[in-house]
Amino acid sequence: MQALRNLAITFLSAVLGGAVFWVLAVPLPWLLGSLFAASLLALTVGAAPLPGPGVRIGQMTIGLALGLYFTAPVIAGLLGNGTWIALSAMLTCLLSLVGAVLFQRLTDCDAKTSFYSAAIGAASDMAQQAAASGARADLVALVHSIRVFLVVSTVPWIASAWLGSSALSDPFPLLPDFSGVSDLLGLAGSDAWLGLMETSALAAAGVFLAWGFGRLGLPNPWVLGPLFTALLAAVFWLAEARLAPWLVAGGQVLLGWNLGQRFDRARLNAFASAARAAVVMTCFYGLMGLGLAALIWWATGLPWVVSFMATAPGGIAEMAIVAKVLGLDPPTVTAFHAVRMILMVVGAQALLWLGLRMHMLREPGAPQAPDASEGKKPGPG
Repeated sequence: MQALRNLAITFLSAVLGGAVFWVLAVPLPWLLGSLFAASLLALTVGAAPLPGPGVRIGQMTIGLALGLYFTAPVIAGLLGNGTWIALSAMLTCLLSLVGAVLFQRLTDCDAKTSFYSAAIGAASDMAQQAAASGARADLVALVHSIRVFLVVSTVPWIASAWLGSSALSDPFPLLPDFSGVSDLLGLAGSDAWLGLMETSALAAAGVFLAWGFGRLGLPNPWVLGPLFTALLAAVFWLAEARLAPWLVAGGQVLLGWNLGQRFDRARLNAFASAARAAVVMTCFYGLMGLGLAALIWWATGLPWVVSFMATAPGGIAEMAIVAKVLGLDPPTVTAFHAVRMILMVVGAQALLWLGLRMHMLREPGAPQAPDASEGKKPGPG
């Protein structure tokens, strides 16, 4: 009974946080509001963890919402940037290796834990690979949570500022505009939104494909399975259709809850040095990401803010939903993050081997290079 009450309190807090941020016109209110509410609860009295089905529902909702953007003309346009999408993914994977070196220097963790903690994207898959290799999976999960938390908490504000969003110029309106309630609930402009039958059919097909992707060992199946389902529907059946806004808002609330509930005081205290290193590493990734964004912007002609979102060091679901809400070419941003995530998952072992082979990462007890100043030890006798 107590567990059920804690679950209800956390859920209501997450929804309330999203609603407050929406009233205050904060960018991406339902994700950021629920994230801050759940993290505040976790750091004070404790937050109930989001049950597994809730995590999957949130991911599936975001996957379906994003997949509907991939109409035939959009896919044709993305293919023109395929080379730069692949190059960006490879450079980001190499950047993860540099980040692993930085993380190991700051924490003195073993090579495997450092690498899986520093990998950009595919947080759940990196934690699973860490556990399978004997690394500290709990520490890896915490570092990824901090990275995603910092990125999700800052990127929407930066992107909105570059877009000249009124959400930043007037974050505390005296008289909030509640006309958006009808939009949120799907009471206005519903011609372009899917009805109950179409949404149910997409959801059922998405669940089936997510299950299949999971059985095949593909990364992030509950995002990519529904996304691919909706993509096929957008190409062959439901061109220019969208999920009802209340479903997208609900998915964001679940994602925010899932991120925020991980920041309990005990875990942060236990891994204090790793938490500090995660902050430094994320800032490093942010600065390097700006350089990569400049390269993509120069080479492809994509808008600067879209290039920035496409190369931000966040997770695919979080960055793609930011792009969707802010109207920043969601298919392009999703494609960049999806290719990067798949390449990271598939190439993680090779990157770790490369880091060890080049002596960028060191294993515990590895022999140190001899110091020339010590000279040779005298022989016996």
